[in-house]
Amino acid sequence: MKPEAPGVPVEAGAPFTVESVGSDQLVRLHFFVPRAAVSTTRFILEGYDHLGVQTSEPGSSHVTWTVPAALRADAEALLADLLTRLR
Repeated sequence: MKPEAPGVPVEAGAPFTVESVGSDQLVRLHFFVPRAAVSTTRFILEGYDHLGVQTSEPGSSHVTWTVPAALRADAEALLADLLTRLR
């Protein structure tokens, strides 16, 4: 069973969860990867200028991407592909 991000339920079988932030102008994508892959996800996201910002706690496998709502579909597609390659 996957651990849950604080306050964000993980649906059964879902590779990531989505949370609206503030006035729905931003969304957060929460996901888990092996700790060794956290830097890889940051590197990939940074390769897509202005797509979003990655945050994670030191030593944690819980990663959050914060992206503009207008780019949500692009971020979800990138993340889904990335997670299939990392797992």
